[in-house]
Amino acid sequence: MRPLLSLVATLALVAICLASAASAQAPPATGPVTGPPATQEVSFVEGPNLVSLRVYPDDPSLDAIFHANADDIVLIKDSRGAVFAPSYGIENLTAWEWGQSLLVQARGAFTITVSGALIAPEAPVELEAGWNWIPYFLEAPAEVEDALVSLEGALERVEDGSGRAYPTTSGGPALTTLDPGRGYKVRLSEASTLLYPSAAPSPSMEVATIAEAIALTGLAPGQEVTVRGFRAEDDGGQGVLRVTESGCVPDGGTCFVPTEHTQAGEPYATAFNVTLYGSSIQWESFRLCHSTAGAPTDPTTTSGDGCYDAFQLHGHGGEKAGEKIFDPANGRVEINSPMRSFARKYDGNNSFDHTIEYRFSTSDLRLERIIEPVTLEQQTTTAYVRPEWWGARPDGDDATDAISWALESAETKAVATDTEHYVVLRGMYHYAGVIETQERTVLKGEQDGVRDGQGLRVKEGAPWHYWAVRDETDDAFSSPLSERDVLGSPMVVLRHGRKSVSDRIVDVEIDGNLEENDYVFDNQYRSAAGISTYEGFSMVDELLQNTAHWNGFVASHNTRDVPLESNSALINTHIHDFGGNILLSSDRCHFGNSKDILLGNSARNHIMYGVPTGPGTFINGIEIYGFSWKAPVEQYQGHYKNVVFRDIVTNPYPRLDPEILGLLEHRNTAPDPSVFFTPNEAHHFFGEDILIEGVTIDLRNASDNAIPTRNLIGYHRGPKIVRDVTVLLGEPGESNRYVTLVNSRGNSATPTSSFVLENAQIQGGGVSQINTSYAGNVRVTGLSVPDNTGGNEWGAVYQVRTQSPDGVFVFQAEGQQRAKRPLGIWMSEPGAGADVFLSDMDFINVDYPLKVEHFSMDAAARYRVFWRDVSFDRWRYGSSALKDIQYLQGVTNSSNGRTSEDEGALTSAPLSNGPNGRYVDVPVNLLWEPLDASYVTVGGASASRFTGWTNVGDEDKPVLRLTFSGTSSVSITWQAAVRPIPSDVVFPD
Repeated sequence: MRPLLSLVATLALVAICLASAASAQAPPATGPVTGPPATQEVSFVEGPNLVSLRVYPDDPSLDAIFHANADDIVLIKDSRGAVFAPSYGIENLTAWEWGQSLLVQARGAFTITVSGALIAPEAPVELEAGWNWIPYFLEAPAEVEDALVSLEGALERVEDGSGRAYPTTSGGPALTTLDPGRGYKVRLSEASTLLYPSAAPSPSMEVATIAEAIALTGLAPGQEVTVRGFRAEDDGGQGVLRVTESGCVPDGGTCFVPTEHTQAGEPYATAFNVTLYGSSIQWESFRLCHSTAGAPTDPTTTSGDGCYDAFQLHGHGGEKAGEKIFDPANGRVEINSPMRSFARKYDGNNSFDHTIEYRFSTSDLRLERIIEPVTLEQQTTTAYVRPEWWGARPDGDDATDAISWALESAETKAVATDTEHYVVLRGMYHYAGVIETQERTVLKGEQDGVRDGQGLRVKEGAPWHYWAVRDETDDAFSSPLSERDVLGSPMVVLRHGRKSVSDRIVDVEIDGNLEENDYVFDNQYRSAAGISTYEGFSMVDELLQNTAHWNGFVASHNTRDVPLESNSALINTHIHDFGGNILLSSDRCHFGNSKDILLGNSARNHIMYGVPTGPGTFINGIEIYGFSWKAPVEQYQGHYKNVVFRDIVTNPYPRLDPEILGLLEHRNTAPDPSVFFTPNEAHHFFGEDILIEGVTIDLRNASDNAIPTRNLIGYHRGPKIVRDVTVLLGEPGESNRYVTLVNSRGNSATPTSSFVLENAQIQGGGVSQINTSYAGNVRVTGLSVPDNTGGNEWGAVYQVRTQSPDGVFVFQAEGQQRAKRPLGIWMSEPGAGADVFLSDMDFINVDYPLKVEHFSMDAAARYRVFWRDVSFDRWRYGSSALKDIQYLQGVTNSSNGRTSEDEGALTSAPLSNGPNGRYVDVPVNLLWEPLDASYVTVGGASASRFTGWTNVGDEDKPVLRLTFSGTSSVSITWQAAVRPIPSDVVFPD
């Protein structure tokens, strides 16, 4: 029988462990720098064992590591006092932490074998002042002073788990060496970083480029090679490569196969897809050439060297959904139909064949880039790559291929490790083709919280190339088709990857470089390729309207290839100055969880189009500026908070006219199915809501002809809610600008299901129209139009239109309103009706407070207008039927002082005789006569003798004849109103 610790002794040990937690070091913030796969054996003796690992376990859980020896373990504890003792129900320590050692209390001797990745000797371990439990990472024993040289100056004492110490005191046993598998306690005078000396078998070498590095011979595992650049010294691709035997997948930037360890593949010709030797290709040697590797037979229509290299092939989607032309992880290359057609055109021999040249690895020996930790999004990480590692450089030549390869490498690493990987941009990189984001990748600016100056910029001349390769003329605007054009078409665009379900863009600027490419519009009719079949359109117009060419970020290109409900999160991203859409998406890709997006300046399309958010998510913080074609924003479905429009200007590149038709369009109609949907597929956003919370539209600096004349907020079918809108037309009291705030774009056959506008404030101007004529259910509340001084013909609020039988409109406008017709109602829609509430307005230059078009008694019966605390400089009520739909409280005529209510008192007033009894005439200061007998009430001592009243004055200068019975004089109080607001009507706040 094994000797057992008593329960009392064990629990006492646990208590001691827990009590020591306060003095222990913090756990490591990130994983270690690891190398190739490895195993390690660690032996234990009965009693306490202070042990560590130099291998990072494949499964670091203590259950997995000690699974075969569970009965041999009493407990395990770390330096913080956390304990693993399953037999006693204590498991607040669950996993092996690589940066510490552990104390294992064993019932007897045993040995474990741990498999995982070798921890690099130089992996940094952060230590605190005081006692720390450290691991030992070196392969062989080392003297204490040599092993812990990085702690020199702070090291006070070292102890092992058996009582030995360095330096020794009082003649105790001495600790002279540190051994693999053992752990140690060190006491420091100050916080320090532990770095074990490198175990490289020979000194590092230094070469100029990657090509020189892979040409080295005699490399051995553990050696390091410093490269000063990728293609040239100091081009940004510098770094240190370590020789390993990991057999990692060569990716052209972080893992390479030395040529000495490769063999040439047998060249062969094919017209179809190619599958090579799995993932072991040396991609620097790969070439896929047209069958004739010579000059093209028709130089005016084709260009290039007749071959594709591995750089050119990266980042382009294949013909089938979810596939790519280039798949380095599986050693597969697609030869698609455009490539075959181009081969025939290039060679002129009607052959589709391509010849493949390559080399493949013959061993697992590799050169792997050492990736130093950096801080991204306030976290230290090594999960990143840089475009410079594939030859790109900020403000250099076209970086499209290098960034595409970096993204694919990051995706491979992300999927393999189940960890997001970054592609870090340290400046502005030119691109001239298609770049696709990839699954679980983050396109990230190097500096946290900064976006401008780190990202992508369209290369000068790249947009025109789209049309130039289609030109049949031979002039400066024509360009022969090249291999690059065939792979991704001559488009220039950043788009959501075809296989990606989740990716992000963070702290990045994407610049369409309109300034250096606007000659596209100066020469849009210049060539045969620029002519469209549509009158008034050039091919430039047509393609920028209907394709993804020269767009900012697109998630709708060939959406059948995009996974349903995939998500691209844009965070602190600035996209601007493109010929086409700035931000475009279909229903398949959502942008929920995005925030702080700045968008501006589209020459021929919308600034924001589509861009749904998906269930339960929203975009928080969108700022729109500059110019666009028609409405800057057109949305179909989504939830948006804190939307700001500023510095809206007339489009300097107008197609037909410079008019801005609206700032914000909501749509619920399905787009062209051939562009956005697979036929017969469920339309994911069809019928869902638009919710926008917090909109600021700043037009104070906009020119007059840049003010939207038709609508600021327009909408198609589908329920829409817009809350908390501020429109700045000018400074308070100084502007003469008017906008159509809301305008429906539906029709009587397909009305919108509902529209809600809550809390809108207009500063420095007025509202010429709120048109909701085709809304099924309308509610407009909290509209404030202060100090409308411009003398607008149609007033602060005009054209209240609805198709709903129970619409609700609530308007208020503190300050003066200069308007001839403050309120206009359209009654043309059958069955429509609304309650309209207006308050806190002072109208000047009034013709009619209420103007009704298409009036009918049937329609009037369904409309009610409630005025409260409103003044007019004159009042014309129109027909008696219009008076019947208006209710007044606190309404005054500022020119004559007449009001909607009046009251007074009579004391011992004598009565006169009349045909209907005794009476007294009371002049009242009402706008017009009360419209119902109940609107005049009498109180006081003689109230019980009151029998009724009639108006004996003019209609708009009423004199009330009050009649009484059985008395010759009266003492009364009286109240009169034109048409008071009924007591059961609650005036909305």
